[in-house]
Amino acid sequence: MLGVGIHWDTYFGEDKEQYYKSKDLDTLEARLASREFSFSSLAGTLLQYAKQGLSASFGKPINWPDGRSVGSQHLKTIILESRNQSEHWEEGNPFPKVERCFNTLAAEYGPEFGQYKTKNLAFEVVSMLGWRSYADFKNDLLSM
Repeated sequence: MLGVGIHWDTYFGEDKEQYYKSKDLDTLEARLASREFSFSSLAGTLLQYAKQGLSASFGKPINWPDGRSVGSQHLKTIILESRNQSEHWEEGNPFPKVERCFNTLAAEYGPEFGQYKTKNLAFEVVSMLGWRSYADFKNDLLSM
């Protein structure tokens, strides 16, 4: 009878709860990964729009105004190199300017920016720039 009780408790007790909680966790992790991908993709598109707008207005990046300072770098550098990182991160072999930009961001704003070879960091960059609304984005670009 003791064996039946143990079997009963295992089947209907903690192990079964653990199974369902684990299943729920897997579902939540998949949803989180999907949202993270979506946010990064949308933020990458925003950086692309910023780059295209500056290129349409000023031509080649060398002609772009510096814009505001973001730590020790200029906004134009952050926009260009973050856009490049977002578009090419999966290659795992970033250009030296991208490396320099993100190593500086990692030193000045946090180690999450050091993941530039393995992760699209567009969302982190857009958040760091404070682009929480269209007005924030527009004001930064118009200030250039």
